[in-house]
Amino acid sequence: MTRVLFKTKVMKKIIVSLLIILFLLASDNLVISASSSQEVAIDTPSERKTCEMTANRVMHCSPFKCPDIPASFEIYATSPQGKEVIVTLSKVKNSEVFPDTIHENEKLLKAISLFFQMPGIGNLSEEKMEWLFGYFRGKANWEDAMSVWVTIKRVKDNVNLVGVGHAAATQPGSLYIFCDSAYKRIAKGEGGLSHVIDFRLRGDEMGVIFCRTPGSTHPEADFALLRKENDKWLVLWNSVRESEWIATDGEVKYLADDLSFLHVTGSADFGINDLEETVLNKIIENIDRKGIGRQLTSTWEKKGDTYIRRSKLPRDAPLYERLLEMTE
Repeated sequence: MTRVLFKTKVMKKIIVSLLIILFLLASDNLVISASSSQEVAIDTPSERKTCEMTANRVMHCSPFKCPDIPASFEIYATSPQGKEVIVTLSKVKNSEVFPDTIHENEKLLKAISLFFQMPGIGNLSEEKMEWLFGYFRGKANWEDAMSVWVTIKRVKDNVNLVGVGHAAATQPGSLYIFCDSAYKRIAKGEGGLSHVIDFRLRGDEMGVIFCRTPGSTHPEADFALLRKENDKWLVLWNSVRESEWIATDGEVKYLADDLSFLHVTGSADFGINDLEETVLNKIIENIDRKGIGRQLTSTWEKKGDTYIRRSKLPRDAPLYERLLEMTE
């Protein structure tokens, strides 16, 4: 009986020890999994590099690597089309003005155009296309000080909306549409990487809602109307030029299934930029006196190739009155 009890105690200790070991192994795996989504070291025959996914899901390292499919990336990089992209990227040189001009660098834009024309590129997700382009940038031997962020939103087939800019949020960036070998700039932003919020394709026309000035405070939403003519996309209308378009800290939404109406909201505190301070203060005083808050609301209707804000006022009414109307 004593021997049986002794054996039972020994077995219990062994089982407990095994359970502890399994728990520790599982904990280690969890830690590895959690960290791998942020930082992954990848071995290649000639080098070892570290990749990091930033908070806004941009792949960043030198050179860029993708933690998921580096082998297939190398297949793209060694193809004739991939080599052409890499050679074109290698011609982009660093300079003092690089951060402010990379978003409109012709060699970079040509490389992006060639990138989208690569066979099989359309089979990749938007995220993996961004990773792959970063991988090519690394293959082009860019200096560590040179950085470019590229965000991709696929519209259909070979049509893509692309935000291009420097890594620093304070540098300018541009939003482009790429189709086949052609590309067209939709808008330029002064305070960071422009990116697409939403788009809607209706026949040969497309509406694009995008963030021209991103950031943690006071982002600006804008809208552009595009049309495809003779296999080229043209920018017909852009809200950036409209003084009554106020969407800072607000949003832009479609009001119908088509492109006919847009609903725009924004802050009177930061959205009115082109008024004298005395006029701006007068508007805000009126808003505060009415106790309705400093949020401006407007509806924009498509009229041919442009959008016009719906208003009961005559077109020649003072801007002060037109802005005040948006609070009612």
